[in-house]
Amino acid sequence: MIPLSVVVPTHGRVDLVRETLASLRAQSIDGFEVIVTDDSPRAEDRQAIEAALADYATATGRPARYLFTAARLGQARNTNQGLAAASGEYLRILHSDDLLAPRALEAELGILTDPRLDVRLLYHDVEPFRTRPRFNRQPGVELVQPSLLARSVLHSGTPLPSATVYHRDLLAAIGGGMREDFDFLCDWDFALRLVVAEHRRHGVVAHLGPGFVGWRLHGDSTTGRLWHRHFLEHEQLMAELAADTPLIESLVGTWGIRDAFFASAVRYRYRRLAADVAGMGLIRALTSLPTILRCALSPASLSARLTPAPWSWLGQWRYPDLAMRPNGTVPASTRPPADPRQGVRFALGAQFAAAVIRAGKAHAARTSDPADGAAGLPAGPAPPVIGSVLEVRPCMGGARAETGRTLVLTEFNNTTNTWPLRRLFAGATHVVLTALNGNAFAEPVLSQVARVVPSGARLEVPLTDNHHLTSFGFKALLDTLAPGEFVWDGQSRTQGPSHVLTYRRVKAPHATYTTPHTGWTFGLLTTGSRLENVERFVDSIGAFCQEPHEILIVSPVSLGAIETRPHVRVLRFTEHDDLGWITRKKNLVCAEAQYSDILVCHDRFSLTPDFCEAMAAWGYSYGLAAMHVRLPDGRRGLDWAVVSSQNRVWSSGGLLDYRAWSQYAYNPGGATLVRRAYWRDVPWNENLFWNEHEDVELCRRAQRAGGVIALADATLVAAEDRWVHHNPRIPFCEENDVLFGRPVGEQRIRFLSEKAAA
Repeated sequence: MIPLSVVVPTHGRVDLVRETLASLRAQSIDGFEVIVTDDSPRAEDRQAIEAALADYATATGRPARYLFTAARLGQARNTNQGLAAASGEYLRILHSDDLLAPRALEAELGILTDPRLDVRLLYHDVEPFRTRPRFNRQPGVELVQPSLLARSVLHSGTPLPSATVYHRDLLAAIGGGMREDFDFLCDWDFALRLVVAEHRRHGVVAHLGPGFVGWRLHGDSTTGRLWHRHFLEHEQLMAELAADTPLIESLVGTWGIRDAFFASAVRYRYRRLAADVAGMGLIRALTSLPTILRCALSPASLSARLTPAPWSWLGQWRYPDLAMRPNGTVPASTRPPADPRQGVRFALGAQFAAAVIRAGKAHAARTSDPADGAAGLPAGPAPPVIGSVLEVRPCMGGARAETGRTLVLTEFNNTTNTWPLRRLFAGATHVVLTALNGNAFAEPVLSQVARVVPSGARLEVPLTDNHHLTSFGFKALLDTLAPGEFVWDGQSRTQGPSHVLTYRRVKAPHATYTTPHTGWTFGLLTTGSRLENVERFVDSIGAFCQEPHEILIVSPVSLGAIETRPHVRVLRFTEHDDLGWITRKKNLVCAEAQYSDILVCHDRFSLTPDFCEAMAAWGYSYGLAAMHVRLPDGRRGLDWAVVSSQNRVWSSGGLLDYRAWSQYAYNPGGATLVRRAYWRDVPWNENLFWNEHEDVELCRRAQRAGGVIALADATLVAAEDRWVHHNPRIPFCEENDVLFGRPVGEQRIRFLSEKAAA
C-alpha cells in the first residue's frame, strides 16, 4: 500500500493547478501518489491540467492519476471521486489553489506513523497568502483531545481540507467522504465527522502550527463566491448537531456549555455575514440585498438565546470567543441579533467599514507576500521533533510548543485519559502539568498524569494557590495518589502565591496501571430464577467478545444446559444465601479468574456490540471502574453514582454527569470492572452482605488507599433497574463538588469575619 494519497480537486484555474503541482514536485519524499480530480467545464482546461499532471509524473517518477467523469460536479462530489480512487494508507486533500512547503508531507507522515503517538488525524494552521507564502515559521506539535478541539473551535472555525491528513480507516469510520448536499460547508461537516470518530475512539488529534500549508486568498475562491451558502449551511449544520442530544452532550457538554457553544456559532455567522458584505462593492451589495436580508433575518439564528452558565476564569481561558463576565453572564454587545431590525443593521452597517477593510487587505497583500521570483517556493521549515519534554495543559490557544517540547491539550475533568499517549509519556524525561487547579478535578487529573510519568523522569507543576488546591495541598495529594513513588526535587516561588514544584519518580506505579491486558473474565451472580437473563448475558459475550475469555457463574442451583455452553464454568455457592453474601461471591469470581480484567455483575446485564472495542480504546490503566448503563428503551441506568456519606449512615444518592468527578463517587454494585492486580490489594469486605452499602465501602476504602474510582467508556444494557428512580441527576459543575444543588464538605465552611470574631 502506498503510504499517502494526495487528492487535488480542481475546477479550471490551470495556472494555479500548475503551481500546486510544482509544490508537490518539490516535496522531500517520494512515497505518495497524486490524484487530480477534475470537473472543469472547458475541454481545453481539462487537456492542459492533464498535461501538467503528466509532466509532473515524468519529472518525479511518482504515481499520478488524472480523473474526470463529468463537468461541474461541485466541490464535494469532485473531491469524493478522488478519495474513492485513492489507495494510500493516509489521505489528504490539497485544493488546486493551495501550496505545501517542501517538507510538509515528510512532516505529516513522520507524526502519523510515529508509534509513540497513535495518531490518525492531523491538521495544520495555514499560512494565508496572495502571491507566495512565507513558510518561515517552525511549527510546534500539539496533541489535542477531540472534545476539547470541538468545543473550543468547531462552532466558528474548522481545519481546512488542504491542511488535514487522516488514516483511511477513519474515512471508512465516518461513512465515506464529503457531504454532497452542501456547497460550502461540506469541508466543515467532513472535519467535524473526523473529530467525532476520534472522540469515540479516545484518540488524540495532532495539531501543527503555521509553516507547512499555504492557503491562497483570491477572488475566484469558493470562499468568495458562496458567501450566502456559508451562512445558511452553517446554520443547518449547527441545527443538526444540536438535535443529536447524546452526541452533543458527549462532545460538547451539558446545557450551560452546550448553549454557549451554539450561541458562539450564531455570533460567528453574523460576524462572517458582516465581513462578507463589507468586502463587496456597492453595486454587488445592492444586487445581493435580497440574499443578505434572507440571511440577516434568518429565524433560526435570530431566535437563538444565551443561557448563563457557571463559567470560571478557566472557562473564559478555554473559550475566549464567549466573552463571558466572571459571573457567567454575557455582555449584551456580544449577543446575536435579537430582532429583525438589529439583524439588518448588523449586516448592512458593515458597508461603512468596507473601504477600510479593503484598504487593509490590500496593504496586507503588499507587505506579507514577497514578490514572485525564479527561486520558487521558500525552503520552509524542517519537520518538528517530538520532544522528551511534555507539557499537559487544559486549554487550546496560549503559547505554542517550544522546540523540543510537545504540548498535550486535554480537558481537565473526568474524561482526562492518558492511556492513548502512554508510549509518548514512556519516552519523556520531563513532564510539566500546567493549571492543575483550574477547576475542581485536580485529583483525577493528577492521578492520570502521575501514573504515566516514567522512572527517573521529573514532574514539574507550576501552581498558583487558589480555593481548589494550594502548593502544600498538592504535596499531600501526590503522596496520597502515588505513595512513595515520587521524591521532592525542589520548588521555587515566583510571586505571591505562585510556585513551581518539582518531583522525580523513584518507584513504579501500582501494578494495576502497567499489567498487560490478557483477556476477560466475565463473572455473573444469579439465584437461578432468571435463566433468560443468564442466557442473554452468555449470548452477548459469545457474539461480541472475540478476545480470550471465560464466563464464571456463581449460582446456588444447577443451570441446566447453560453449564455446557463454551467458556462457561459454574461455581456452586450456597452459604448465607438468606443474607445475600454477595461480597463473598464477587471475591470468589476474582479469586478464580484467569484473565487480567474482570467484569462482575448481577443477572440483569448484557454486553453491547462495541463493549470490547470501547474498552480497548479507553484503556486498561485503572483499578476499579464503573461503566455506562443503558436500559432497553435507551434511558440511562444507575452507573456513575454518588452518595453523600463516608458509609457510616444511610444516605441519599444521585447520578453524576459523565464529565464530573466527586470524592463521594462510588461504583454501583450491579456491575463492576476490576483489574485482578488491583483486587488482590482491595477485595470486597466479606463482613458485609447485600444492601449494606458494601460497594460504597469498597470504593471508600480504595480511595483512602490512593485509588481513584474511574468511569470506563464502555456500555452495558440492563434488563431493568429499580434503583435509578431513587438517584436524580446532579448538574455538572467544575467549580465545586456538588450534591443535590449545594456544595459539600470543606467548601461549605464559612469563616467568621474579623468584626464578628472580635
